[in-house]
Amino acid sequence: ATEASAGGAAATTTTTTTTTETTTTTTPTTTVPLEWSCLCLFDVDRTLTARQRQAYQCPGTRLMPGIRDAAYGGGDLTLSEFGAAGLAGTFCGDCYVGIVTAGDGTGQPERAIIDNFLASSAKYKALMARLGVDPAQVEWTGLADLDATGRSMSAPIAIHQADGTKQIAAGRIQDWYGARGIAFEAAKVHFFDDREDNVMGFAGTGYNARQISCKSRDGNMGNVVGFCGAT
Repeated sequence: ATEASAGGAAATTTTTTTTTETTTTTTPTTTVPLEWSCLCLFDVDRTLTARQRQAYQCPGTRLMPGIRDAAYGGGDLTLSEFGAAGLAGTFCGDCYVGIVTAGDGTGQPERAIIDNFLASSAKYKALMARLGVDPAQVEWTGLADLDATGRSMSAPIAIHQADGTKQIAAGRIQDWYGARGIAFEAAKVHFFDDREDNVMGFAGTGYNARQISCKSRDGNMGNVVGFCGAT
């Protein structure tokens, strides 16, 4: 397994003081966060999912008959053990969450299942309720599409993010939360993915990145991707 660990210093808020002959004003240069917390970001394919229709080889996984998963050849969606169980009982269950994937979640049926997985974070679910957003019906968008149209992220989900560049999307998701008054020290941002190149992309960022599905690899894909996904 490959891991890129945090080494960055805690984020700080600075102020600038401007003095005139009669008055002194202090203007914050950054938004003061309402909350400091932790953030868990997940890949989808072979992280929250396992190889399609291979639940019998992967204990704890869950086959979702009739729900298509187009990744890596396609087939009926099979949730990894972690994807099926949700965040309860994990440290990420007490953190905010997001998705960074090179794929696109195939379509609404699969996306709705992943949306429900994210909503197993009480903090995320409460935030979306405060924003008036149904966590089961959020918009899945790619950074390139957003930049091309001048739009902003409406949810902490980035699709079509090329392998090896997912750290860029992680920063954008951190910014999305920051605009809503929630901040994270770099050392409290955690990313999980089955591909080594995606984990290595986080080296030097100060974020934590961990490769999962290290023992179960897909030989049909040259062992580049996971087989059973996160456990």
